[in-house]
Amino acid sequence: MDEERIVKCFDENDKIVGEMSLRNAQLAAYSGKKDLVLRNNRLEPPVVKIMHYKRELLKRLFKKLGKEVDDKNVKAKTIRLATTTSYHDMETKKRQARSFFKNYQVLNIYMKVNVYDPENIHKGRMMLLNIAEDLKGDSRMTKSPLKHDNVLDQIRAE
Repeated sequence: MDEERIVKCFDENDKIVGEMSLRNAQLAAYSGKKDLVLRNNRLEPPVVKIMHYKRELLKRLFKKLGKEVDDKNVKAKTIRLATTTSYHDMETKKRQARSFFKNYQVLNIYMKVNVYDPENIHKGRMMLLNIAEDLKGDSRMTKSPLKHDNVLDQIRAE
């Protein structure tokens, strides 16, 4: 395409910027440190889009892999437990946690404990460590219940 050819230009939010020469569209993309992508060559005038092309490719890749990617927000899910939770319920929560990693990047697991009973706090920490140990193949622990007094275990999907 020659640089004087008129193109219809859109921004990355699919809002029309206007019709301009190809050279002006390239300058607009360059000034915003973005790429100029040809969207449709068959129309008259051809349609181009100013966008971060690498970021768009990564979003499409992660979408195919089943993971949601958002630049501004990390999707998180919270599971609340108590020290009175039965063994069977714990196993169910572990299965749910594995399925949550398909849609969420962060999984927060909170354990409700009696802060006046040191034995109850220890039991809660052991339960959280047990969950973290069982999920370590699918995730990594970023906050350990052994290091924090608020007994918070945050597991981040890999």
